[in-house]
Amino acid sequence: MSSFDFKHGTTNAKSSGALEAIDVADPFGYMFPDLARDPQALLPVSDGTIDALTALSEALIENTDSPDRNSKIPPVYTYWGQFIDHDITATNSELNEDILDETFSPQDPDKVVAKVTNRRRAILDLDSVYGDGPNGEAAHFYDGPRLKVGITTDTGVGSMPNPHLGNNRDLPRDANGKAIIGDSRNDENTIIAQFHTAFLKFHNSVANRLESTGSQPENLFEHAREITRCTYQWLVVNDYLKTITLPGTVDKMLYCGKKYYDPPADNVFMPFEFSVAAFRFGHSMVRTDYDFNENFGLEAGLIPSAPFDFLFQFTGGGGLGGSPTLPNNWIIDWQRFIDKGSSHMDRFARKVDTRLAKFLAELVNDEKKLEEERTAMGMPISELQRKIVVHLARRNLLRGYLMSIPTGQMVADKMGVPKLRPDQILQDNPAGVNDALRAGGFETKTPLWYYILKEAEIQANGESLGEVGSRIVASTIIGLLQKDPLSYLNLKWNPSLGVAMENNEPITTIGDFLNFAGVLHQSPSQVPDKPEPVYA
Repeated sequence: MSSFDFKHGTTNAKSSGALEAIDVADPFGYMFPDLARDPQALLPVSDGTIDALTALSEALIENTDSPDRNSKIPPVYTYWGQFIDHDITATNSELNEDILDETFSPQDPDKVVAKVTNRRRAILDLDSVYGDGPNGEAAHFYDGPRLKVGITTDTGVGSMPNPHLGNNRDLPRDANGKAIIGDSRNDENTIIAQFHTAFLKFHNSVANRLESTGSQPENLFEHAREITRCTYQWLVVNDYLKTITLPGTVDKMLYCGKKYYDPPADNVFMPFEFSVAAFRFGHSMVRTDYDFNENFGLEAGLIPSAPFDFLFQFTGGGGLGGSPTLPNNWIIDWQRFIDKGSSHMDRFARKVDTRLAKFLAELVNDEKKLEEERTAMGMPISELQRKIVVHLARRNLLRGYLMSIPTGQMVADKMGVPKLRPDQILQDNPAGVNDALRAGGFETKTPLWYYILKEAEIQANGESLGEVGSRIVASTIIGLLQKDPLSYLNLKWNPSLGVAMENNEPITTIGDFLNFAGVLHQSPSQVPDKPEPVYA
């Protein structure tokens, strides 16, 4: 048995032999369909536009994480965003091959909507963790009311971070090291894999707490899942969104703001403006290296940091560094990833801006997957195709052009917020960036993904999204929760109705969540006489 297999970002079809944790094909659509059908709201259709987008993507890459690139946002928010993305989107598209052609033109919006579907339920219900539940296709994820976790491997090299927390700190894996989880993308790097592991352990800690207080065994799983989901959803709104959007945006969307995303209840869709542009802002927050734990980080015992490419070597896709499971010296020290008041500048994400870490132009795992797919089909890989697949910024920009995503200026006008002036689009950029912007006429018609990054840089100094980005992201996520009858919003749930910390305080931050899960430091939430199910 295996997990639900997806490639990074999009997928054409389920990998052969993969088990579907859920079986859905929900729709995508446009938040502003009139703009997608208005040629004046789109980038110009020409080979020169593709050339300019390509040049722009190359010019965005930086070689180092200089101190002035650090934000005040802890790194956990980068990968929390990735986890949310995987929970609500998995793009199944017949258009994926188009950007691998030598030339292509933007697609008619009706064709895009018809040919792109979502293989995730877009309702923040943690289907990436739970699949379809213990009685469905994902039954092998479970041991009674609890979720299986994996144990780490002792390599004898370096130390085991927080050894008092035990070695049940990996995803459950099969004999080939493949993670047995609801979404294989959550094993594509070590940080997201450890974050997913925290969700498995949080559910189990909730089940332990409920059982210790007399919850009926036949209702234990459902009760634990509801608390886990509601806690997650509440934290997404009140911690994650309030950290990465402009102050006040979330409350306006919750209580009195204009709803840019408000589909009818019988036609809930995932907006392209969100998934193809706005919610890709986190790519700019990825660091070149991380202060990962006492083995790989500041004052480390082995090496002084965990380079970004190392994070792909200790997952199922990267071979786990020759180990059958995650080596125990790679267990994450979450305290280094959540501290908003840290005095160590290396313990923050990069700013939300138009400069990207160099490894995002060298995604060798994505190149490897393309080679495997093309070899299986007997198809060669051109150098152009290789360059597109390994370069995340290039893919983002070309995909937005292909799918007729409106320009940032037109979206700002539609929202009634001040749009960036041409001189602001060109402000403080390296020469190569401005050359590409001018070549494509992008200073007045800016690709939405790039516009949102530049807006964050201009309006928030990279410490959050700007007006357009904040509104698209907050409106979409809150709108999805408002349309879900079982969301915390519609259940009138708040943290006082969930589980409490050891000091009887509610869980109100991501640090509280990780603590209760038993991955931050030792916590009585781990009931000792109810051992956690492990997979071996």
